[in-house]
Amino acid sequence: QNTAVNLAGVIVIFSMVSVSLVVLTGWAGQVSLGPVAFLAIGAAVGGAVTSRLGWDLAIALLVAGAVGAAVSIVIGLPALRIRGLLLAVTTLAFAQAVALYGLNQSDFGWWLPQGRLDRAPLLGLVPIESETQYYFFTLACLVLVMVMARRLRWSRVGRVMVGVRENERGAQAYGVNLVRAKLTAFAVAGFIAAFAGAVFVHHQRSLGIQPYATEESLAAFTMVVIGGLGSLPGAILGAVYVRGAQYFLPTELSFFVSGIGLLVVLIVW
Repeated sequence: QNTAVNLAGVIVIFSMVSVSLVVLTGWAGQVSLGPVAFLAIGAAVGGAVTSRLGWDLAIALLVAGAVGAAVSIVIGLPALRIRGLLLAVTTLAFAQAVALYGLNQSDFGWWLPQGRLDRAPLLGLVPIESETQYYFFTLACLVLVMVMARRLRWSRVGRVMVGVRENERGAQAYGVNLVRAKLTAFAVAGFIAAFAGAVFVHHQRSLGIQPYATEESLAAFTMVVIGGLGSLPGAILGAVYVRGAQYFLPTELSFFVSGIGLLVVLIVW
């Protein structure tokens, strides 16, 4: 039972990563193939804040999100000049660099979290030690992210993002600052993905490397495409389909989450 609850928690966390892609790609039109890089950054920072500094997980989530937003802005600067496939390749290269070098304990072990991470009570009050308790904590984080994203979408900032995606020159004619609009999208997406990373590293109780491999970014992008690039509920459904099928379907049905199987699903869908 604990194993099933643990895997369900992973699905919830990757739903948050999918939401970050909805904001960046679905609404702002900036194609990114490196969302798991920011998941890794958030995991590294969040784990270091609690294990090395001894701060509360709630603070670690905010610090990780802030660092993710800052790094995402830096990565988003090329988006001011390049777009489409060139931007996608740039973000994919960044994801590869983070996976191979950024999480290398031999080079950055002086600040990366090491060993088993504790799950101290949140704010000293809310217990999150057991798998069931932590699962409900991840659900609460997903709800928080969904509320934030939905409010963003219907705010002026969200409408500006969509307007820039649809017609940059038209938006600029109405006084929209294109640089600010694009970088805001990168910052919000980076915050959400890194926030999810801090949740994820304490869910796994260690940093590791494999969960942040480059191919995981491609899987995350697939989740959003299946659910609909601009849909928040679709992002969750995509994560449930890809991760849920991978974890809970029998081996003989694994075809449906393979490359060809996903292509068939997209065509039928």
